[in-house]
Amino acid sequence: MRLDLGDPYTGLGLGLLVFGAPFMLYSHYVLQMVTFTALGMACVILGSVALLTPSSPVPLDAVRVLMDGAYVNIEALLEELDLREKAVYLSRGGRVYCFVPNGEDFDLGGSLRLVQDDGLLVFPPGSELIGLGDVSSEAGVEDALTSVLVDYLEACDGVRAVVTGDDVVVSVSKPVMGGDYPRVRLCMGSLPVNVGGVVLAHMLGEGVRFVDERVADDGVTARFRVIRVG
Repeated sequence: MRLDLGDPYTGLGLGLLVFGAPFMLYSHYVLQMVTFTALGMACVILGSVALLTPSSPVPLDAVRVLMDGAYVNIEALLEELDLREKAVYLSRGGRVYCFVPNGEDFDLGGSLRLVQDDGLLVFPPGSELIGLGDVSSEAGVEDALTSVLVDYLEACDGVRAVVTGDDVVVSVSKPVMGGDYPRVRLCMGSLPVNVGGVVLAHMLGEGVRFVDERVADDGVTARFRVIRVG
């Protein structure tokens, strides 16, 4: 078993083992006290369990491979339909969908169909991460983004979000950009931005349109605009 010293479970487990094992032996052979011996043994057992408990129950590499596979299909659809407009993230029935229009005139109030007259509806790979990332409805936007992008997916080192009226600016530091999908990046944003759009739509409960993203040496800054869906 390879230990990840940066994992909080690893630190907790090692701490309990380092304290519990000597304390158990000292209590048993020197103090000869059953109560303290049991306490030391309990620390050893808890420490062992903590060392064997992964911080992420689903391997991150597997999650990213599955997301890349989904992006391949979305890239092919966008290319086939020659869509270039910015996507709108929509929260419906506890799930987030992504609508890519084929022009500036489109209707977000109709039924959810895959291929529509005014665009394409796709299920973004980051949608299921909301549940896996344990996003609370009572959390703030920045806390929710941090929970999914940093704590669960480890797609970046940090996230900042500034909400000004209907405009939302999300800054992602040291992101993992994922595969090279130029049409997806044009319409929906890169991997952390795409997942960020999903989280914003879920938290705000409105349509959130991807405006653009700027890539710098130390991160990515993306702009979104809230669209009221009647």
